[in-house]
Amino acid sequence: MRLAWARERFWLIPLACTVVAIGLGLSFIALDQLIRGSIQLPFLISSGVDGARAMLSAIAGSMITFTGLVFSITIVTLQLASGQFSPRVLRTFLQDRFNQLTLGIFVAPDLTPSDVGLRPSPAWDPGGRSPRPD
Repeated sequence: MRLAWARERFWLIPLACTVVAIGLGLSFIALDQLIRGSIQLPFLISSGVDGARAMLSAIAGSMITFTGLVFSITIVTLQLASGQFSPRVLRTFLQDRFNQLTLGIFVAPDLTPSDVGLRPSPAWDPGGRSPRPD
């Protein structure tokens, strides 16, 4: 009975992926604060905090646009197919765990940079008014 309820919920697996991604994001922030200054990788990104924030914003924006476009086209195609064949086509697509996992993998990273990765950097004071000297 409970398994059937979970199978019918389309957003259950993407929600779980999002929670895991937010947990990983918070743990990576804690790890970064733990090893701050001991590992320097200037060849990865040399533009600083603002450059990294801009790059994360661009990646998140393009990925959510791509995901929305792909799933919108897929749903329209499935609606047309369900009109031709059977209404169960759309229900079968929405209940497929692979499709739910795919949506979760694409949506979870898009939500976490705006929630976790784009927090103010430690170089800014708690009020966010002016930068502190390093």
